Amino acid sequence: MAYLTEKIDLYGDNGKVLESDIPLEAVTPVQNPAVRELASIFKRSVAVNLGGAQKALSTGHYANEYIHFPDIPNKDKLGIKSSPGGKYPPKSVKVRTMDLPLVDDADDIAARLKERLQVNPDDGTEVRVMKKGNVLYVKISEQLANTGVEYTTALTTTAQAMTDLVMEKYDLDFHASPLVHCAFYGRYPQTYEFMGGNVISLLAASCANEGPGFAMRNIMANHIVAATRKRTLEAVALSSTLEAIGHVEMGDAIGRWRRWQALVHACQGLNANNVVYDLVKEAGHGCTGDVVAATVGRALEDGIISVKKTLPSGYKFYTANDPSMWNAYVCAGLVAAVIVNQGAARAAQGVSSTLLYFNDLIEHETGLPHAGYGDGMGNGVSFSFFSHAIYGGGSPGIFSGNHIVTRHSKGFAIPVIAAAVSLDSGTAVYGPEATSGLVGDIFGEVDLIRRPMEAIASAAAEIKDKF
Repeated sequence: MAYLTEKIDLYGDNGKVLESDIPLEAVTPVQNPAVRELASIFKRSVAVNLGGAQKALSTGHYANEYIHFPDIPNKDKLGIKSSPGGKYPPKSVKVRTMDLPLVDDADDIAARLKERLQVNPDDGTEVRVMKKGNVLYVKISEQLANTGVEYTTALTTTAQAMTDLVMEKYDLDFHASPLVHCAFYGRYPQTYEFMGGNVISLLAASCANEGPGFAMRNIMANHIVAATRKRTLEAVALSSTLEAIGHVEMGDAIGRWRRWQALVHACQGLNANNVVYDLVKEAGHGCTGDVVAATVGRALEDGIISVKKTLPSGYKFYTANDPSMWNAYVCAGLVAAVIVNQGAARAAQGVSSTLLYFNDLIEHETGLPHAGYGDGMGNGVSFSFFSHAIYGGGSPGIFSGNHIVTRHSKGFAIPVIAAAVSLDSGTAVYGPEATSGLVGDIFGEVDLIRRPMEAIASAAAEIKDKF
C-alpha cells in the first residue's frame, strides 16, 4: 500500500499549531494510535445508571414506561426473598417492586462488577463510581471485547453481570430475576434494541445500523457535543474521526479514495493547516457568502484551483488542480460557514440552510462541484424538510450518520451539525442537555473523547517518521 506522504500541520481550536510536518498517512484511522484507541474506547465503554435501575425496581416502571407492573395488594407470596433483617423488600412494598439501595451500595457493587468482568488481573478492566453513586463508568478489557466479532460485548456482559450480582447481593430468588433483568437490559429481548435499559452504550444495537460501517456513524450529534463539552472544533474533530473510522469499515478508504477521505478528515475535522480557523477569522464579521469568498480565495492562494477561462462579462470559470484537496477545502469552508452563521444566531436550527446554500454558492461562484461532489446540496434540502419544515421531525442534534437524510454525506455532514449544536444557546427543543446530559457527564470524563484534536496530533507526531 502506498503511503500518503504529503505533509500537513495540525492546529488546535485556538489557532495555534499542535504538530508540524505530519504525513497525511499519520492521521488515518488505520495508522493513528489515538484514533484506534478512540474506536477501542467506544467499543469497550458503557455506563450503568444505578439511580435509574433503583427507581425502576422501586416503582415498577421499567423500560421508559413501556412496561409497568402495578402493586398488587394482599398477596402473601412476594416471590422475592427478604435479605437478613427483612429490608428487601420492606413489608410495605407490594408485589413486583423492590427497594434496593443500589446508589448507596455503589462502591460494593462496583467491586463486584469488576470481579465479574475481569478476565485476568490488571487486564485493563475499569469500573469507576461517578455522580455520587448514581452512575458507574465501565470499560471492559481488550481481551474480553475482542473475543467475539461484535462490538456489543461491553453492553451485554455488563448488563448480565449487574443482573447476576444484584440477585446475589440482595439474596433475591428467581421470581425477581425477570424484573432485575429488565431494569438493566430494558426491553431486550422483546425488542432487538435495549430500549429503556440502564446500561448505556454510545453504540446502538447492531440491528439498528443501516449497514456495514455505520456503528460509529450511528451516534447522534448531541451525544458528541455533550461528550466534548460543547467545544466546537473538538466536537467537529470527534465527529469527523468517527466518520473516518466508518469509511474504513465501509471500504470507502481504499485505493484512489484513501486520499479523498483522509483530506476531508484532516482539513475539516482536524483543522489541518489551520484552514477552518483562518476562514472563520477572515469572514467572522460577515455571513455565508463571505465564507464562500474566503474559501475560494484560500484555494486560489494555495494553488488548489485556478482560473480556466474568463467570460466577456467577467465571470470566471475555475478548474481544480487537485480535486480531492478542493473537496477538502470546501468541506472545511462548510464548517467555517456554519460557525459564522449559526454562531451569530446562537441557534443550531439553520444548519441545514447553511449546508444547502454554502454549497449552492460555491457552485455558482466557481463552476466547480460542492462538498461531496453532489451530496452536500441534496442533504441540505432533505435535512431542512426533516428537521424543521413540513415534517418537523426534530432538532438538528438528534441526527446521526445513520439517519435516512444524512447517511449519504459520508464524512462531512454530521461534523457541521456538531459545530452548530455546540454553538446553540439553548434554542433547540431536543438539545444535548435534554437528550445527552448523562452521556456528557460520563463519557466527557474520558480525555480522548473530550479532546481528540490534541491526542490525534500527538499520536501522529510519534509515528510520523514511519512514513
